[in-house]
Amino acid sequence: MRRRRFQRGGLSQRKRNGRLFWYLQWREDGQPRSKELGPCSGMTHAQAEVLRAAVLEPINNGLLKPSKPVYTFAQFVESVYLPVSRRKWKESTAMTTETLIGAHLVSALGPRLLRSLVREDLQALLDREAAAGRSASIVNHLRWQMHAIFRLAMGDGAISVNPTLGLAVPVCKVPREKKVLSWADILRAQKALPNRERLIFRLATIEGMRPGEILGLQLRDLRERSVRVERRVYRGDVDSPKMGRAREVALSSASLSLLKEWIPLLEDQRPEAWVFQSENPASPISRDNVQRRHIQPKLTALELGWVTFQVMRRTNGSLAHKRGVDPKVAADQRGHGLGIALEVYTQTDLEKKPQAVKKLSLRWFNRAVKTLNAVIAVNCGSRKFLKRWSGRRDSNPRRPAWEVTRHSNLNNLESAGVGLESTERPGKSGLYHKRPLNGVQLECSGAKRLAARFTRSIWNIDRNSPTKRLVPYRRFPAP
Repeated sequence: MRRRRFQRGGLSQRKRNGRLFWYLQWREDGQPRSKELGPCSGMTHAQAEVLRAAVLEPINNGLLKPSKPVYTFAQFVESVYLPVSRRKWKESTAMTTETLIGAHLVSALGPRLLRSLVREDLQALLDREAAAGRSASIVNHLRWQMHAIFRLAMGDGAISVNPTLGLAVPVCKVPREKKVLSWADILRAQKALPNRERLIFRLATIEGMRPGEILGLQLRDLRERSVRVERRVYRGDVDSPKMGRAREVALSSASLSLLKEWIPLLEDQRPEAWVFQSENPASPISRDNVQRRHIQPKLTALELGWVTFQVMRRTNGSLAHKRGVDPKVAADQRGHGLGIALEVYTQTDLEKKPQAVKKLSLRWFNRAVKTLNAVIAVNCGSRKFLKRWSGRRDSNPRRPAWEVTRHSNLNNLESAGVGLESTERPGKSGLYHKRPLNGVQLECSGAKRLAARFTRSIWNIDRNSPTKRLVPYRRFPAP
C-alpha cells in the first residue's frame, strides 16, 4: 500500500501572456497535479494560501474518491457480469450460459485476481478444454464469454488491458457427421409412431418448427392452414419465441389431418389449453420426456436411434434446399436468419454433387466450342478484320505498299484449348503473329469472293492440305 503523507503543496508565481498567476502543485494517488489559482494582480499571497488549503484539505483528511475495487475472477463474475447479462438474456440462455461459466471458467480462474490474468493464462485454459475432448462449439463459447467478461471489466476500470483480444480457438475433436433423414426414413418413422408423436415428428421435420415452439402451441394459436407461434417452452419455462417475434407457420395437408384427429381427444378444450398436454392438463408435455420415452424407442427399432429434434430440423432445411424452395421462404418458415439456414441447417447430399460437376464440365466445354467457332468464323469470312491501308489509290497514300495487311486475332484460340505456334509476318516490320497448329480442323465456307479477299491477308488457306489449315501468305500482291 502506498504511504500517505500530509501535503502542503507548492505555491509559486508563473507568467502567462505577460501576466503573473498563482500556481499550485501537489500529488494525488502518486500522480502529480497542478492548478492555476488566479492572477497575482487581483489576489494577495494570503488569499492564495487560503485557496491552497481548500484544495488540499480533502486530500489531507482522506476524503478522496474511493479507489477502484480489486476483484477476483469469481467475484467479478458473480457481482458484476451476471447481474448485467441477466437483463438481456432469456431464461433458457441464462440457465445454459451460467452453467457453462461456472463449470469451466469460475472453477479454473475463480481465486485469481482479475488484473493478474494475462493472455497466456486464458489461452492455456482453452487448450486444456480442447485437449479434454470438448467440441469446437463449447470452446468457442468459452472464448466468447471470457471476451465479454474482460470487456465489461475494462469498461468499469477494473483492468487496464483486455487480455482476450489475441485468443484463438485451438484444434478440437472432429465433429460428428451431421446426418439428415431421407424420404424413405421419414415414411418409415411416421408409420411406427403413434398419432401424437407422429404429429410432433411432422411439425419438426416437414414444417421445421422448434421443439419448444411445438410444445408451446395452444388451441387459440390454430388457424385454417397454419399455426401462430407466440411462445415457446424450455424446461418448463414459458417464454417468447427465440427470435423475439411471433410468426405464422404454414401446415401441410397431412399435418392438418393429424391435428384435426388429435384435438377432439384433448381433455381441456379451452382456448388457452395446450395442444400437447401432459398428465396434468394445465402444463405442456416435457420435450425430454416425449423424446426419450415415446419417440426414441420407436425409432431405435428402425435403426434410427440417432434422430433427435435437431436432426429433424436439419432434415427440413436440407429437403427444402433439394426441392428448390426459396431460401428466404424456408428461413422464415423455420424462424431464423438466411445465413443460418444455409450454413447450419442445409446439408447437400451425394446426388447433387455429381450434377454440379457435370454442369461445370459442360459449361466449360460449351464455352470452349463457342469461342473456337467464333474465331473460325472471323477467319473464314467475317468482315471484322484489323485493317491497315488497303493499298487502293483512293485511300491513305502515306503508308507504303508493303504495310498492306488484313489479319485477325487468333489469341482466343488459346482459351479454347487450341495450341498455337508463332510465325513471322513478312515485311519490314518484323511483327510476330500466331497461327493454329496443323491438327486443327477449320470449316470454311468456300465462297470464291471471300477466298479471293482472304488471299490479300497475311493468312492464306492451304487448299492442298486436307485439314484446310491456315498458313502465312509468303508474298504480298501488288496494291
